[in-house]
Amino acid sequence: MAGRALLVATAALLLSGTASAQVAWGPPPGSFPVVLHASDPNVSFTLAHEKDSPPFVACQGECVLPLFAGDYFLKIDETKSIIGGKRRFKVDAPSDVSIEPRTYDDRAMGQLMGGIGIGLLVLGTVGMVATGIHIDGERENDNGEAALFAVSFFGFVGGAVLTPIGWVKAGRAAPVLSVTPLAPAPR
Repeated sequence: MAGRALLVATAALLLSGTASAQVAWGPPPGSFPVVLHASDPNVSFTLAHEKDSPPFVACQGECVLPLFAGDYFLKIDETKSIIGGKRRFKVDAPSDVSIEPRTYDDRAMGQLMGGIGIGLLVLGTVGMVATGIHIDGERENDNGEAALFAVSFFGFVGGAVLTPIGWVKAGRAAPVLSVTPLAPAPR
């Protein structure tokens, strides 16, 4: 029985015509490879053509896509540790897109910086007022209050710098994207 099956299979191969070659799937003409990779391999993200249009691809961690030149919107899905957000980017050639998502730890650090900055502003103001420096520069008391004024002034300036930096850091949700052109393939 096995010999007959082998004979039939051999006859079928010898008597059949050759099959036409299959066309290999490849990237669409005019497209180029774009490598998208997140700093955290567990990050899920999608790509869309418009800000509010449905995504045309979903990836996790890293993916290589054939894209055409143009603008794209990357959206990161929110998780327990990652803040979801969208960011627009443009590609004109084969590129490497590095994705750095915002985390809740970043937001907490920004809130802490903003809070400390406000505290420094208040303490610096109170310290400067307490030293009794008049507008004309004369001091009511000269018992080392110049040093307290200097410390209070620098605390005030530090708070004025730290407060907006902290609150901007806390308020950001969009991921950081870095688009780097890939080197052309050697010929």
